[in-house]
Amino acid sequence: MPKKYTSDNSDSHNPSCQRTGFAFAGSFVADELVVVVDTRTMTFDMMKYLADLYNSNIVLFSVWAMVLTIIVGCALGFLMHVVIARTKEASDIREVIEL
Repeated sequence: MPKKYTSDNSDSHNPSCQRTGFAFAGSFVADELVVVVDTRTMTFDMMKYLADLYNSNIVLFSVWAMVLTIIVGCALGFLMHVVIARTKEASDIREVIEL
């Protein structure tokens, strides 16, 4: 059975297990995790803008995400409408010819 490291154990080799008693990867137990996007290697302006927005203002990023989702959904819906309309016309012509 593996040894559990605790904060009261003086020979503890893993300080990340101070509160839990289990050994985890990493350093100390985090009180609050902050997720950020690494923008150092981004070159496309829109992606860099959205990444910076995610890091600085999550509410405005959420609004942009909703707006872009609506725009993409409408564009794909319109494209599907055009495709279905054209295939329906082709099937109507074929039925008329077969009669």
